[in-house]
Amino acid sequence: MQYPQRHALVRSTLDALLRLGRFPDFVIFENADRPDDHAQVSVAESGALHAQIGAQHMNEPLPDDVANAATLLVGALDSAFAQPGADLVVKTNAVHLQEHLQTLGLWVADAPRAPALEQFDLDMVRSALVARGWRVLHDEATDALMTFWDWDDEMAQGVQVYFAVQGDCPFHVLAVHARGSEPVRDAQHPRILELLNQWNATHRWPSVWLESDDGEQLCWLHGDWYMPIRAAVCSELIDDVVEAVTANALDFFRWLHERTTTGIKQRSHRPSGTTC
Repeated sequence: MQYPQRHALVRSTLDALLRLGRFPDFVIFENADRPDDHAQVSVAESGALHAQIGAQHMNEPLPDDVANAATLLVGALDSAFAQPGADLVVKTNAVHLQEHLQTLGLWVADAPRAPALEQFDLDMVRSALVARGWRVLHDEATDALMTFWDWDDEMAQGVQVYFAVQGDCPFHVLAVHARGSEPVRDAQHPRILELLNQWNATHRWPSVWLESDDGEQLCWLHGDWYMPIRAAVCSELIDDVVEAVTANALDFFRWLHERTTTGIKQRSHRPSGTTC
């Protein structure tokens, strides 16, 4: 972007901010290729425009004359940015400003906004699972969602991960439970238990143990994790939790397989399922 274009973009934006902006509106000029290079111009309570280049505040408000203010700001950007003459993207926290800037044909992007609180339920968890392309089944008996991975050579088994919402509004608990598909034989117990103790001593989740099913003499690997949640929560938080907890559960099974030489019985390769 040539200097005249940058100057015109900055001038048009500052003009709109002066005419339409009000405290605490702001605009951000961002390097299109290096988002860390940015400047923010905010409307003060006095109505004056104050600029911040990166983490550095300019000592004085920008001039009231828009052309002079644009000249000063563009010069400061070119001096501070690692790439002088960069293409600029404009962001703003004010909807009315964004709409006006877009009518001017400026390259406007949404400024970051605080995530919104939503009612927490199992559908929010389902959305996070489906968004990753994972297969999702609903266990009607327990009202839990289950996603699964078929046999994987790196884990030497398949893994099922269950998600359930426990408790009554306004207090909920998101419960995540992982279960391996391969039994642990009696002869393997001492070594497996030693490794489980190592994992639990150094990892917060999943907490892992051996457990036999009702009427069965064989044991399977289990792991779980719990998070208390109030009635409302950001969907972004649930999305991150689903990603992180599931990844850690799969990492445990990979970790265990790497450290055991007599553990889980090997099988011939079968096509693996969706992996995260």
